[in-house]
Amino acid sequence: MGDDRVFVVRADGSLHAVAGSDGSTVWTRGLDGRSWEPPAVADGVVYVAGSNGRRLRALDAETGDERWSYEHDVGYGTAPAVAGDTVYEIVDDGSGYLFALDAETGEKRWRRDLGVAPKTGPVVGSGRIYYGAANGGGSFA
Repeated sequence: MGDDRVFVVRADGSLHAVAGSDGSTVWTRGLDGRSWEPPAVADGVVYVAGSNGRRLRALDAETGDERWSYEHDVGYGTAPAVAGDTVYEIVDDGSGYLFALDAETGEKRWRRDLGVAPKTGPVVGSGRIYYGAANGGGSFA
């Protein structure tokens, strides 16, 4: 939820910004493919997976205009998490990778091989990145 807006992803590949006050649609944006993952919202930006999970987009929360997009070279992305100036997303190709992107530009900062199939998106807290996986999960500092 951002300010008084709620952001909803539909399986048809669309993201809807809905006014929290009355439920009216403020804007709708196609994501070029299906998406099942909830978006993350921080500092006036909506971060959402699209194109069947292969592309992460940063959209202006006010207008829905695209600020940047990043297409993964492996697998399908989970729901993103934002902490400070970094967006984290786990990508599953049967093994699993954790990506860190610059929240302002979408530039990839790093990619870490998890070595296990992820079952959740990342959660950031207490200076660590947590994730659920087939073997129970893990974390990175």
